[in-house]
Amino acid sequence: MKNEVAAIFTTSAYPDKEFRGRLITIGAVVDEQTRAATAVFEVDNGSGDLKIGMQANLRLGAGEKASVLLVPKESVLDNEGKKIVYVMLSGEEFERRDVVVGDEYGDKVAIVSGVKPGERVVTQGAYQLKLQELRPANAGAHTHEV
Repeated sequence: MKNEVAAIFTTSAYPDKEFRGRLITIGAVVDEQTRAATAVFEVDNGSGDLKIGMQANLRLGAGEKASVLLVPKESVLDNEGKKIVYVMLSGEEFERRDVVVGDEYGDKVAIVSGVKPGERVVTQGAYQLKLQELRPANAGAHTHEV
């Protein structure tokens, strides 16, 4: 699995010049009418040729082959506008991770970044783990006045 998605940009102002960059993040909101989402790329613009507001064409993956981590869709939860999964650290210990998701493949979704190869993603019970995090530490405790 690769944690970076490479991109090659071209512009109408410089049609014969390629600018290389990498995907930083994809917005969680998709415009209902255009089906577009905001994507942020990091691009080397040392030459200063790229200007704010320029339109560019881009190729993602730019000729690279990459393996993709696929997890069941129900493993990926929404948390305040971000996508999260839970990774098992040990038998009873779990860690919440922010992830960037990619394409869906049937009942599975690609994890672009946030999980390393070999890590174990919770595939059943992720929602219950999220609920446990939200519950106050003393939620089950009660006291009696004397």
